[in-house]
Amino acid sequence: MSWNRTFIESLKEWDGNTSEKSISINDVAVYLGLTIGGQDPLENIDRGLAFLEERINYLVEKESIQEQFLVESLIEFTTKYLAKFNGDRGRCELALSEWEKIIAVNFSRENKMLLVNAKFKEMAKKHRDFYKTLSEEDKTKTIGQLYKETKAELDN
Repeated sequence: MSWNRTFIESLKEWDGNTSEKSISINDVAVYLGLTIGGQDPLENIDRGLAFLEERINYLVEKESIQEQFLVESLIEFTTKYLAKFNGDRGRCELALSEWEKIIAVNFSRENKMLLVNAKFKEMAKKHRDFYKTLSEEDKTKTIGQLYKETKAELDN
């Protein structure tokens, strides 16, 4: 499972475990999505989790934001957001407590290592696949040299 998927599943788990809360999962998800540059909150209010997941995927895949960094930032931001949300103090504290328990399990040191290792294996495969596409001459060049040559070809 990816960092993003684990985060989204954690939000779903939090929603399922905290029926007595004064903020909805869609409210949290849309707020997080807007915080990381998402647009059109009114169009996305009923599909908050999908909106958030799409936004995270966009930032990781198209903008090259490191997934681990982004998700860990969102976890921290969500925790702080829930901590300062004062709708009904008793229910808010229960919601925050439940969130912290879920995060402690889903993003434990061991589970983080599994996520890091999965990402490492994925990147290693991409590097191997890229290496296979290179000519024998290109295999002796540095990434910087390949980049300069490719850029020069594209500029012409």
